[in-house]
This record gives sequence, C-alpha cells and structure tokens, in this order.
Amino acid sequence: MAAPNFAPAAEPPRTPSMLSGTAPGRGMTNNVTGRIVQEIDEDIAYIEPNAAPVTTALMLAQKKMKAVSQRKFEWIEQDPRSWVADVPATLLAGATTIDVGTGQGTRFGAGDTVRITETGEVCRVTSISTDALTVVRGIGNSGSGTATTAATTLVRLAHAGEEGADIGTLKSVQETIPYNYLQKIRTAYGMTWEQMSSSLHGGSDPSVQKKVQLIEHKKEIDRMIMFGKRDLGTGAESQEITYSGGFDYWISTNVWSLAGNVPTELQVIDWLSYVMQYGPNGNREGAGSKIAICSPNWITLFSKFGLDKSMYTADLGEEFGAGPIGVKVKVYQSSHGDLTLIKHPMLTGPFRGKMFVIDPGLVKLCYHQGGNGAPDGRTKLLDGRGGNGRTAESLEYYSNLGLEFKVEMAHGSVDGLGAIV
Repeated sequence: MAAPNFAPAAEPPRTPSMLSGTAPGRGMTNNVTGRIVQEIDEDIAYIEPNAAPVTTALMLAQKKMKAVSQRKFEWIEQDPRSWVADVPATLLAGATTIDVGTGQGTRFGAGDTVRITETGEVCRVTSISTDALTVVRGIGNSGSGTATTAATTLVRLAHAGEEGADIGTLKSVQETIPYNYLQKIRTAYGMTWEQMSSSLHGGSDPSVQKKVQLIEHKKEIDRMIMFGKRDLGTGAESQEITYSGGFDYWISTNVWSLAGNVPTELQVIDWLSYVMQYGPNGNREGAGSKIAICSPNWITLFSKFGLDKSMYTADLGEEFGAGPIGVKVKVYQSSHGDLTLIKHPMLTGPFRGKMFVIDPGLVKLCYHQGGNGAPDGRTKLLDGRGGNGRTAESLEYYSNLGLEFKVEMAHGSVDGLGAIV
C-alpha cells in the first residue's frame, strides 16, 4: 500500500500576535513575561540578622565554652549559714521559750545570742529542742521579756561562750549539687542538585541557606537558654531525650511579676538591691556589674529613667574585657551597680514584658566533648545527612549544649511590664 502524501501545515505554521496602531508604538506593556531583565538587589535583607545576643554575651563573658563528658553535668554550691528564722506566734511577756518555724531550729546553737526583730530585745539561747529555743531574756538591758504583738523574726547575732566551757554544738552547711542536661539542637535543611547549581539573584542557594539556617539555629539556642525546662524523656526509638533548663527554669528567688503595670525607677532600684547582692559581679564583691537581657519595652523604660543622667553607651565586647566587637549597648547606672542592657529582638509578643538580670560570672554554656570519631557538641554544619538515593543534598546545623547556672539568687527575672506611656 502506498504511503500517504505529506500534508504541509498552513502558512505560516503559527499565527503571531500582532501589535498594530499609531505612534508611539511598542512600549513596556507590550513585553512578554520573562523578556524584561529583573532589577534585583543582590544583597538579601535579613529580618533578624543577629537574633541571638544571649549566646554572644555568654561567650564574651566566659571567653570560652566548657566541655563536659556526660549528657548530665553537675556542679557544687555552698550556701552561707542561715541567720534569720521566723517566729510565727506572738511572745508572751517573760516567756523563756521561743518557737521558730518548722525546721529552722537547726540554724541556732546553745550559746548563740539572738535579736527579736519587733522589740530589739537580745536573748541568749541555752538549749534547743527541735524548733523550740530556751532562752535567757533581756541581755544587756535590751528589754525584760517584753511581749510581741505580731509574728516576727529572730536574728542570730553571734555566739557568746562561757569561760572554760566545751566548744558546744558543731554546725556546718551541707553542700548542694545542682545539675542540668545537654540538649541536642538540630536545624535541618536541604535542596536538590539543580537548585544548588542554578544561578539565582542574591547568590547561590547553598551559600544563602548556610547563612539563613545558622541564624535560625542560633535563635533556637537562645530560646533554650532563656526558656528551656530541664527534663529527661524517652523518644519513639526508646532512646533518651534530654532537655536543658534555662534562665526561666533556674531563677526562683528574685522573681518580680508586674501584672501589666509599669514600675517607678525607685521600685526597679529597690528590686536591684536584691538582685545585685550576690555573685562575683555582685556588689558584695565590689562594684556590682551584671547584664540585663531586655525586651524592647524594658529598653524604652530604662531610657526614660536614664535620660541625661544615668546611661552611657559602651561596646559589648569591651564591657567583658574582650576588645571591641562593634555591638553597641547601653549601660544603666544604679546605686547598687551597673546593668549592661542587651536588647533581645525575640522578647516581643508574649515576652514583651520580660527581662532577665544575669551575673555572667556564674553562667556558662557547656557542650559535649565528643571523641572516638564523634564530633563535639559545639555548633557545626554537617552535610550528607539525607538518603543516598536522592539527587539532593541534606544538611543540618547541630549543637549539643546545656547551661551551667550557679547561685540562682545572684540573678533575677521580671515579667508583665505594661505599655510605656
């Protein structure tokens, strides 16, 4: 059977769109999609280019991170001897027994002199039975067994020993061993081979994502440092999941809730009198100097307090003796010590009323030491993380970090600051 004759297409093979009209003729509206070369700035603007100031500040303060060999790490703390006790019930005139709060009798020993806060009367303890102190009233004409009118406190002054007597009751404070866990923080991302090798505005995708994903990873670390809760759990594969406790978990003594109110400057300074007491950067060791991780709201309030009288600008690196790093901060000078104010861009929304005051000499970022071929826990970029059969690349930023947080009473936390007007 003979082949059919070739049937040519119509002339021309396709009908073009015609532009027809009077002057001026072709204009920008006549260009087809994709013909115009896009004018795009090659620099990508990052909304939060440096959103992890806590990690930066801790690294500057401690000069380096601390390597630990276990996912659980501990430290030893020694508290001072307690010298104040509660007296819940009123004292009758001439009573020779003073009952203190439950468990507080161990704070005293036979021979101690004590002061009744309400009346100023000084007594001498002769014996103790659990939380009942037998005393001699009215030492040094300080009173003669005067009755109290309300609950008060008893302040231990000093031992007053009898000549030739034995040494008396031995007293010492038991050490405590707080602990925390390392937390594995993983920020994974990936792209196909074609995406990796394509020419794109703003730079190649591997270089762009390397920067973007590191920013996100550092933000995760900062959120853990501020708000993480210590815990130990089990995952889907029956392996441990460790969670590291952060500032919000550890601080319990100097916690101030403002409930939507705005404090006066004197109220803030009064709170600082407690926060600035202890620690190597507290005012009991000299001139107090601590760091405040602040929401923008708190920065506004301190600016209002410190206008032209108690604020100065400093370089964050120089504040920690590390040399200038180009990050400027404000320093608020109070009568109890200086606060280096570090504005945290993530303390917005539900955290807009939040501020942490930290003694940097007592806080350290720890990482797992690694070994035997395993990488250490400091932040690093790991590649080749996805399935081998894909024509794509999977990577992740990996950190195995935790917070060593000593002497929680040397730090403070405020929440609930209201709108500044």
